[in-house]
Amino acid sequence: VSSLFGIIIASTTYFAAIYSAGPRTTALLFSLASPLAVVLGYLFLGETLTGRQGLGIACVLAGIMLAIGGWSSRAAACTPWLGIGLGIITAIGQALGSLAARPAMAGGVEPFTAMAVRSGIAALFFLALPLVPHPALRPPSQITRRSLGLAVGSAFFGVGLGMSLLMAALAHGNVGVVSTLSSMTPVAILPMVWARTGIVPPLPAWIGAALAVFGTGLISL
Repeated sequence: VSSLFGIIIASTTYFAAIYSAGPRTTALLFSLASPLAVVLGYLFLGETLTGRQGLGIACVLAGIMLAIGGWSSRAAACTPWLGIGLGIITAIGQALGSLAARPAMAGGVEPFTAMAVRSGIAALFFLALPLVPHPALRPPSQITRRSLGLAVGSAFFGVGLGMSLLMAALAHGNVGVVSTLSSMTPVAILPMVWARTGIVPPLPAWIGAALAVFGTGLISL
């Protein structure tokens, strides 16, 4: 179930949202997984949060929104509704995936095993998907070495390493806190973008990053 919602559905809509709405807006919408996970964890798992942790989650979410929204004041006006809808579906899928994985991880499942099962089921699905007779599902005729290398690197860091650590976190923390910390990706991207493009992120992005770090401290201490 975690694979179905967290990877098969959420990953598909995530890339579709990037294509439709752009990476910055998609990352902003992806941060909605945190409050959704908090609500779902409270409703279905009986999890509770302290007031300090709740404040920390609010700070992280506000920091993420400020960091991503600060890139462009015209982003909201240019975003198609289809991309917004896909981004929301991604956030819901990610929250449901974490919710489904939490009981298994709390029961002592080894993180790498959980990652292998979760990713393996999704891999079987995506390998079988091109067999469906539909023109939109045909792979491109040529893939450059650079594109292939980027795809392999993304799979290693995002799925192999990232998902394993996410499963390990769910073994020791509740869904809301883990989802909030994992949604800090847009903030962590800021110095990487600066190093890669040479373009200094605007001041609101840095303020948002500092606010998110402060919120992380409130959650972790």
